[in-house]
Amino acid sequence: AQGKLDFYQDTVNLTLDGQRIDVSMSWSVQPGYEHDYSRVIVTMIDITERRKNEIKLTYMSTHDALTGLYNRTYFDDAVSRIEKGRQFPISIVMADVDDLKEINDRHGHAAGDEMLKQTARVLLTSFRSEDIVARIGGDEFAILMPGTSSATAENAIQRIKENTRVSNLDTANSDIGLSLGTSTLDQPGSLEETLKQADSRMYLDKQSKKTNH
Repeated sequence: AQGKLDFYQDTVNLTLDGQRIDVSMSWSVQPGYEHDYSRVIVTMIDITERRKNEIKLTYMSTHDALTGLYNRTYFDDAVSRIEKGRQFPISIVMADVDDLKEINDRHGHAAGDEMLKQTARVLLTSFRSEDIVARIGGDEFAILMPGTSSATAENAIQRIKENTRVSNLDTANSDIGLSLGTSTLDQPGSLEETLKQADSRMYLDKQSKKTNH
């Protein structure tokens, strides 16, 4: 107790059968026994369910319910946090699902939702675990890549294209098409501008497909 007469602590304990549980423990020396700590009340409360609910709520507040990717709120917070750090260069990749509205209109929203989930799987397999992959809009995705050069970001775009091709071979649903753009911030500055530039390049990619058709 390091001389303290009472303290509180959340910790992990084991039940008699070896199960790990979260507990809230309080430790209090009874009045008159401060000299030798011979009478102490220790109380432990099982807070496992409460902790699970807290973790679930935190997850729900930072993740997209449909795809399991990070949501726009988490992505914006990450942009602000990483912008103030020292992990330059920082690259951003923007991805937009082509013709999602047409898929929804022709085959129903369940088909559109499956396409979004398929896109999420493609993106997760295309990036490192430390990259932040987020769904930031209905058919828009953004990936924040700390410590990543423009050349490495371009390689990531090629991985997306290849993983999309493989995914389309393995599914009986409508093929997904992604418009892509990237931009890199090489030194301290505004990641918002980098995001806008990546978005503009993604839009140009989308327009070029329509022109070619």
